Amino acid sequence: MKEVIKKIFPFIPIIVRNIKIKNKLRSMYILFKNNWIKSNKTKETVGYSIILDEHALEKGMTSQNPRFFGIQKVRNIMNNLLIYEKNNWEKDFAYKLGVSILHEYCGFYEKNKWTERDEYVSVKEFINNRKMEIKSGVMHIRRSDFISSAEIDYDSFLSSRHSFRNFQNKKLLSSDMEKIIKMVSKTPTACNRQMCKVYYVNNDNIKNSIIKYSHGLTNFANETVNIIVVTYDISALCDPGEIDQGMFNAGLVSMNLVNSMHSLGIGSCFLEFNDSIKEEQEYKRILNIPKNEKIAIVIAAGYYPNEAIIPCSTRKPLHEIYTEIV
Repeated sequence: MKEVIKKIFPFIPIIVRNIKIKNKLRSMYILFKNNWIKSNKTKETVGYSIILDEHALEKGMTSQNPRFFGIQKVRNIMNNLLIYEKNNWEKDFAYKLGVSILHEYCGFYEKNKWTERDEYVSVKEFINNRKMEIKSGVMHIRRSDFISSAEIDYDSFLSSRHSFRNFQNKKLLSSDMEKIIKMVSKTPTACNRQMCKVYYVNNDNIKNSIIKYSHGLTNFANETVNIIVVTYDISALCDPGEIDQGMFNAGLVSMNLVNSMHSLGIGSCFLEFNDSIKEEQEYKRILNIPKNEKIAIVIAAGYYPNEAIIPCSTRKPLHEIYTEIV
């Protein structure tokens, strides 16, 4: 019947596809509006604002020619730390990072003998009763510190990883997941905002209830599949122009995630997540994912079996994907 309709009304698939695209864009806009425009002073948005300004100050401290800098940034951080305290919010990573960079900022000014500056005086007074609990600022490294660790056969490692759809009937060990997330946490992110989160569904009933929302599970033995969900927090985005940063950062995290799993003998396969607003809300409800997070991708994973049959997934020749502009 579908094929007949396509032949009689060839334009219908195009209309349907356009409607789906518009619905997807609309869902992104609604999520952004509800979690950024309407709630610009939530704990999440304030925290990400601190992280953003903190990283800007760090970059300023790496300058080869030191100068006065960051006056508005430190004011922003102090104001946001006060918002934390006024609302009695938990003093989380963002709060501690903000306090830490103010200590480092004062240290930077002291090193350069700028202690008469107004910004130094105000920050020094502000941090007087606020202790530094975590590391921030800058660090000094030499090429020899890291180059030997980087000398691995990365091409062989990447070539050995393939998308797998068959796994051992075994749950992912918590100890392995901890190692994986530790590696994933080192993924580069936009201005160090670290907006992505990883959810491992270690419950068969919940897993079975959400499998229907994940596209691409054909040819899987669902009882052996472990489901991992990657999200990004839309509260981290500063304005509508950054809307693509969420998916881009989730892509970086997801790639590091599957490579980290591969290093521990765990196979994986990316599953498309392309559901409606209503379906995503239901998915998030089942998994208890906060409203301000957007689901980016679902990953099927499991320990490699002794033998498997997999697609070749032949790659394009280099000249079709690479151009040197001279």
